[in-house]
Parts: sequence; structure tokens; C-alpha cells
Amino acid sequence: MSLAHGKECAVYLNGRNASTYIKSADIQAGAADHDTTTLNADTVTRKGGLLNCKVSLDGLYDGTATVALYAQARAALASSSVALIAIYVLGEAAIGALGFALRARLGDHKVSMPCKNLVTVAANFTGYKLLELVESLHPMGAETAAGNGTALDGTAATTNGGAVHVHATAFTGTSITLTVEDSADNSTFATIGTFTAITAGGTSERIEIAGTIRRYVRIVRAGTFTTCTFSAGLYRG
Repeated sequence: MSLAHGKECAVYLNGRNASTYIKSADIQAGAADHDTTTLNADTVTRKGGLLNCKVSLDGLYDGTATVALYAQARAALASSSVALIAIYVLGEAAIGALGFALRARLGDHKVSMPCKNLVTVAANFTGYKLLELVESLHPMGAETAAGNGTALDGTAATTNGGAVHVHATAFTGTSITLTVEDSADNSTFATIGTFTAITAGGTSERIEIAGTIRRYVRIVRAGTFTTCTFSAGLYRG
């Protein structure tokens, strides 16, 4: 048995590590359920409908830090684009750490100001597409040079495509380009996806990968930079 404690959770929101401002994170996924029962039926019949997912984040108010939950919720509310969220249940201590990632739109956010307690923030996000189960390709951390990341062993190839989510929280330099490579033998690799060049911290991107993703997958770094702190997670369809 491997039990989990909520305090280990890591939450990334639009290229920011918001974990230190969040007290709890809740994920809900499901599908619409349509009753198709007709007259003279002996049992209830149903047909599954559209999939949906939601994320609720509750945390502490900080009106000055751009990484804080309030600032990120306010930015998401003002933006017409979707927010990118990644939640690693036990943090990202190592390659292969499991998490959830999604594209979402902010439904609402609330600031509570009790007289005898801390000011808190609650933000509710509605999934734009599916909730994706991801494995860490690069745990949140700093890189200071171009090079190849350690490959994630998926144990076998998959044929339904997938996606890779990147959250870059800090950057100094000119630019860094991250590419995704796969391999059948952990020796000969080929590029299957390329991210937009990163030139600043607080950026995030999701790229889709079509077709087969071979057993081993890694992140490759190239560019002119001093340091880049980022997280990358792989979803296999």
C-alpha cells in the first residue's frame, strides 16, 4: 500500500508554481448520463454523454506576487485563451511521477475576507478538453546547459498519440527550445514534437503528438541561456 499526503502535491498554473499559495486542490472528472428508459421497460437504460472535468483551487491571498493564486486567477479571467494546469499528486520528485493536466477556463474566483482570519482565494476552472493523466518527463527544476534529458520508460509503445505539457517558471538568457524525442531502444531517438522557444519565465504550452509514441521519451534542450526552470509531463492517448 502506498498512501499519499496532500501536502506533497504540486500545482502549476500558466507557467507558475502556485503550490506555496494553495491550501487544497480538487479534481473532478465525469460524463453526462442520459436516461433512455422507455415505456414498458423492466430496467433503467442510459447512454453516456460528453466528458467533462473541473479543478477547484483554494489558497491564500497575496496581491503582490504574480505567482499567487489570486494574480493567476485574475489573469485567466481577463484572457480569452485557455489556462494550462498541471497537478502532481505526490509532487515531481522524479521522472515518471504521476499527475493530471488539463486545459481549462476560469469559471469564477472568490476572495474571502473574514474579520478574524486570513484572506483566502478560491478559483474554479472548467476543463476545455479531457483531463489528461501525465507522467513527468522533467521534474520541476533548473537546467543550465543544452543537452538531452533522461528518457522516461513507458514499458511499451502506444499508438493513440498524446500530448506534452511544459510549465517554465523562470528563465534567464536569450532563448531555449525544448523538443520531444522518442525511441524504441533508448539509444536511437527521433523528434516527435517541438515547443515554441522560451524567452521568459511564467510561460506554459501544450503540444499534441499524433500517431505512435515509442517506448522511451525524453526532453532535449537547445539554445542560448543561463538557466531555465521548468516541468514537462507526457500524456499518452
